[in-house]
Amino acid sequence: MSPFSICICQLNHIDQIIQNEIVNCFPRYWNEDHITYSWLKKLISEWPSISLNPQPTTSVQWDAYKMDGKLEQENGDVAFLIDIKFDNGNTLIGVGFLEAKRIYTSGSFDALKYPQLKLLSANSSSHQLLLYDNDPMPTRYSLGGCYPFCCCSGCEPYLSCYCELSEVSAAIVVPTLHAIAYEEKGKKLEKIGHRLSEQIVLRYFRGLDLDFDPDLVTRVLAGVVGGAQYLAVATVQIGAGANALDADDSQDRKPIKPDEGSGYQRLNLEDHRQG
Repeated sequence: MSPFSICICQLNHIDQIIQNEIVNCFPRYWNEDHITYSWLKKLISEWPSISLNPQPTTSVQWDAYKMDGKLEQENGDVAFLIDIKFDNGNTLIGVGFLEAKRIYTSGSFDALKYPQLKLLSANSSSHQLLLYDNDPMPTRYSLGGCYPFCCCSGCEPYLSCYCELSEVSAAIVVPTLHAIAYEEKGKKLEKIGHRLSEQIVLRYFRGLDLDFDPDLVTRVLAGVVGGAQYLAVATVQIGAGANALDADDSQDRKPIKPDEGSGYQRLNLEDHRQG
């Protein structure tokens, strides 16, 4: 699939992919592991590469892995490891963590434990809480206002440039320290967050909300303590050379991979359901 310049319509399409996968997990597959597997696999399948505008042009190629076996997690359920390549030849590698919590039939995130959140937030300079809700929460796009509202050739395969934007979202991201301070376990907690689609595309893929500690990055790629059950990896090219991603299959543009022997297995995009 060719990359497209992200506009609000395409961001909405990505959000809809995530929302549909999450809602379809309820009730039979309503657990954090399966929910995460479902939206991550589908999103990688639909959008393996993305081009972000305006200037500087930023191109993204990414992939995802799941730990095969037990892993002592000290940072969260999902890690986004981003390899940033600037057009002056310099590079940065950082990682951001998400701790996933599902809503219960009580209408609250009952498994949310503040001692655990305090430990997770202490282990990384940038940690987020990811909330799954089978009854999507009314919310507006909070971070996309500076992006073009439409880019017709890019939107056309998916949604009209004048599409009606989704007013709800099933996946909300809240900074972990905010959640700790707010001391709220009900749906009210979702109101202080933003959509998962925004966190991935407009934050992580822009090199934001990442911890650049090289020791932490090494541990995550090695699959040892400090890792996560799910690992999304991305190579982000910023500036000159970021265009025409689909025409350039160089190794420099391929997503970074976890270490051999780490225990991470690439998500099988052919699987319909996780076992």
